[in-house]
Amino acid sequence: MDIAAAPPKLFSPGYFSDPYPTLAALREAGSLVPHPHLGGPMLFRHAEVRALQRCPHLSKGMLRDGRMDGLSEDVQALVHENNARRDDSMLNVDPPRHSRLRGQAMSAFTLARMEALRPRIQAIADGLLDSLDGQDEIDIIRDFAFPLPATVIMELLGWPAEQREQLKRCTADAIEMLGSLRTSPDPLELARRAVASGRELRGIAHTLINQKREAPQDDFISALVSVQMAEDGRLNEDEVLATSTLLLAAGHETTTNLIGNGLLALLRNPDQMEKLRADPSLAASAVEEFLRYDPPVQMLARVASADFELGGKTIAAGTRLTLMLGSANRDPDHFPDPDRFDITRTLNDNFAFGFDRHLCLGAHLARIEGQIAITTLLRRFPRIALTGAPLVHFPNLAFRALKALPVLVSRA
Repeated sequence: MDIAAAPPKLFSPGYFSDPYPTLAALREAGSLVPHPHLGGPMLFRHAEVRALQRCPHLSKGMLRDGRMDGLSEDVQALVHENNARRDDSMLNVDPPRHSRLRGQAMSAFTLARMEALRPRIQAIADGLLDSLDGQDEIDIIRDFAFPLPATVIMELLGWPAEQREQLKRCTADAIEMLGSLRTSPDPLELARRAVASGRELRGIAHTLINQKREAPQDDFISALVSVQMAEDGRLNEDEVLATSTLLLAAGHETTTNLIGNGLLALLRNPDQMEKLRADPSLAASAVEEFLRYDPPVQMLARVASADFELGGKTIAAGTRLTLMLGSANRDPDHFPDPDRFDITRTLNDNFAFGFDRHLCLGAHLARIEGQIAITTLLRRFPRIALTGAPLVHFPNLAFRALKALPVLVSRA
């Protein structure tokens, strides 16, 4: 492939339907593949991404100052405003501030605490499927894959359940802005909508934080507020607000798509579905294969904070790097027969939840939710089949998500 003559086709409808053939061709073309609209080279290989895991010269904070070539100044201004409003989020800062913010949030996501949530997650899953009794056709995304993790994270944080649909809309706008400005027919309208939704969500969070300050409860936002009220420098009010909204949004979006993408892979590989149905103890390895085979997060971006070497090439300070996780997870130099979906795969060190200091805080919770969701669906429905309706993915470079997953089900 002549990359210079034919820039990678990452924005076509066919790419979003199935990105992996294009990613394979780009991976074979070489490392540090440039793209005119991503601001710098892309990395496609597992070894390259792994080499960057502990690189001390990568920054997330520097991303906020970058421009998106080819977009109008009005859109650029809204992107900058959106980025600036996330300056207090652990997702967008570097050490030492990142270490302080992440340290305060980690208490809510310990392995022991997440494991203790299994009975409650199971009860929520059962309740959602109970509510679908009598329906022979359901939309897995709308009816199950979204409300399950959304309910769990809202309960954990202490967020009012009646705001679930509002959360869905505001988060969807934010996700669309992160990965779809290039594919939107009206990027200015999208940017305006996403910025407005961000303001709306922060306004709700601000009101909720004040309520927790006056009447604390046994939830994570109350715990954050108590730390901020101690006035010992561990958290300020803006950081409480940013942490609350980040965990709320990130705490359901990835898991929704993990469940949707995973079930679709099972439906397209019925031998693997029957293997899991016959042996539910394979749930943990099945979820790892979901994450490798069709990960919800397809790419990450970083900026080089200093010159460094990668694969014998110099990466100059200020270079924006795009790490193509979906490609790295299908690299044949690391994963044998990578395009085969195999829930018993033993080598599965995938990058679905990022890596190193920015490893997803809720990764273990998402895995538990995925395991419970899939085993509960298979136990409840002896038959699950695609309806035959066209399946459409959102045209989003960063996140791989189905708009809907309609299925036919039969009960025992």
